[in-house]
Amino acid sequence: MEKHANKSINRIAAGLWWVVLFALFAGINMAQAAVVDSVQSGSTTIAGFNSTRTVTITSVDTTKAFLVFSTTVNDGDPQDGQVTGQLTNGTTVTFRRNTAGSSTVNVDWYVVEFVSGVSVQRGSKTVSSTTVNQSITSVDTSKSFPLVSFRNTGTIYNGDDFIRGRLTSGTNLELSMYASNASAIVEWQVIEFTGASVQSGDLSFGTTQSSKTATVTSVDTSKSWLIYNFKSDAGTSTNFGQKLVRGLITNSTTLTFDRANTGQAIDLSWFLVEFTDGTTVQHGSQNMGTGTTVSNVSITSVDTSKAVAAGGYMMRGGKSGYSSNDNPGVGWATYDLTSATNLEITRATTGSASADFPWYVVEFVSDATAPNSVTLSTGTVTDESIELTWTAPGDDGATGTATTYDIRYSTSAINDGNWASATQATGEPTPSVAGTSESFVVTGLTGGTTYYFAIKTSDEVPNTSAISNSPSDTTTTDSTAPSAISNLATSNVTQTTVDL
Repeated sequence: MEKHANKSINRIAAGLWWVVLFALFAGINMAQAAVVDSVQSGSTTIAGFNSTRTVTITSVDTTKAFLVFSTTVNDGDPQDGQVTGQLTNGTTVTFRRNTAGSSTVNVDWYVVEFVSGVSVQRGSKTVSSTTVNQSITSVDTSKSFPLVSFRNTGTIYNGDDFIRGRLTSGTNLELSMYASNASAIVEWQVIEFTGASVQSGDLSFGTTQSSKTATVTSVDTSKSWLIYNFKSDAGTSTNFGQKLVRGLITNSTTLTFDRANTGQAIDLSWFLVEFTDGTTVQHGSQNMGTGTTVSNVSITSVDTSKAVAAGGYMMRGGKSGYSSNDNPGVGWATYDLTSATNLEITRATTGSASADFPWYVVEFVSDATAPNSVTLSTGTVTDESIELTWTAPGDDGATGTATTYDIRYSTSAINDGNWASATQATGEPTPSVAGTSESFVVTGLTGGTTYYFAIKTSDEVPNTSAISNSPSDTTTTDSTAPSAISNLATSNVTQTTVDL
């Protein structure tokens, strides 16, 4: 039964037509901006004795949209608990398992569609051998990452129940397992995101290793999303904790992957997506005690019409020391943004074991249009100050109200090359609505000196304007002598001194 199939169906595109028109007239390359159109989201189930669940959504362009989903199930049979998800057409999301098992699978899903800056390829692949290759249209691997989901037959979690997907080149997606199974099926998506920089790598856990780290080129952790998947050897069938790996962004240069139980090899591929536009990412790890199936995580407020939530392995995985059965419901969870400030993480069963779940909340940007650059002029000049005047730009080009001004000055002309070394003024005004006459007096200057000025304007994302022109003016020289003293007098005269 559908819990809230279209919990948040939002359309921003109707108000974005003018962004595209502005870009055309202003010469902005919209293809380089990742602008979110909508996020549709919901919760659903694959009921017992059913193998498929379809969800109807508002129509999307499948070449610019991708699916993020998480699942959990209280069942130890892979054929009942392994679920794939795919955008099967512009209005349908399909979740499927290989058999109509008796257990219910819970699903939380998000469909993200973009106006520009994102391209998506997708397909289905039978993994009939330990390694198969899927040809894709060429992508820039420094801006691309795969999302894979997997379903299979069988009643025990073995080496054919965990899949690794990685981009071995710009035209190849490699899918691999430790053991083959002719019934193993992967639903895959490859997302190329022009507003992102993607680092990727591989690492392996030996049979006795519980933790591995990866060193990355420094990233802004508030704009970075860690995605990973892995293949696992069979290990001990009842020790599912061996196959539960948590992945975390430890700091700006370190990723940490850990598991509570050891005993078998794991080969893992990771993708660190650092967004270079206004997209933001919150992330952390949430512990659940031995009696807890639901945890609520307080987050900084997000716009749920532009945000998704996900976990670790296949967007659902955490880590746990559970070793009593091969039931993934202890360490797989669903991730639901129940409000702008709350992330609900739910697992299917406790197994009388604690668990730790990595979480990521990604809020995409719907505004990729910077304020216009301004034409700056100088006004009143004194020996220590120069007045600047200009017309306020907008939040989006010449429309709306921008957020901040950054005014700088130097004794040489300012351009993009030396902007960072120019002195920033203090106390700049808050921007007024577009078209308003603005002024600001730069103080603390030296008399008789020529100064150059420039300004940049930013919106709330922030998208920052191009640099303004760089006008100059010269402070006056102080040529006024002090007034003559008219009340000079003497006192306390001695043979050698006199007080004035």
